[in-house]
Amino acid sequence: MQTWSGQDPSGISAGTRKLLTRMLIIFSLAGLVIGFAVGGLTGIHPAPTQTAKNITKTVISTRAPATATVPPTAIADNVPLDLPDVTKYTISEVNNGTTNYTFSAQPVYKNSRKPVSATDITCRLWLTQSLDQTNSAMKANNYALLRNVGNLTQSFPQEVGSSLAYVTPSTQVQFCSANGPTTWTYTLANSVQPGSYYLYVLVDWKGIHFNWSARQIQVIA
Repeated sequence: MQTWSGQDPSGISAGTRKLLTRMLIIFSLAGLVIGFAVGGLTGIHPAPTQTAKNITKTVISTRAPATATVPPTAIADNVPLDLPDVTKYTISEVNNGTTNYTFSAQPVYKNSRKPVSATDITCRLWLTQSLDQTNSAMKANNYALLRNVGNLTQSFPQEVGSSLAYVTPSTQVQFCSANGPTTWTYTLANSVQPGSYYLYVLVDWKGIHFNWSARQIQVIA
């Protein structure tokens, strides 16, 4: 039978083992307490925030580039007119009220006689028997009749009234064509007695510049 001597086989007494065990437990607990204390003091630091950086943006302008303004030319602001160029008419016409006749005239610049393409020139066509009296009437009072464009729709002195019946779209007073000669289509009324007459065409730019031409025709029955 074995006897228990009270001593650990490793050579350390039971009392000593108990003491060592207690010391280890104490040191372990002390370590835990120190760890918690340090953690409490230091805390959990949040991740550093990113400092906003100044960002330079390149702005692309969508504004249309400025274009140079072209000053209006003298021609656009001033249209001095020469005698209109009559390009088509019939010398001998029948007063039957059914035969169509065509009269065409082209406004031209004074002196150069180049065709005018302005859109604000008024044209007028009419019939008269007196060349001299008609010219005198238009020159009277410093061309007062022609200086007011509103007068162009009224009957002119020495005009043979209701003599020309205009075929649509022609009208006695109309804007001159901006592209080529201005044309009238008309018939000669039965009331026009046979004889010698003059077809007058007037071009008038805003009552500032104006001129006219006349062509002699023979009216036959």
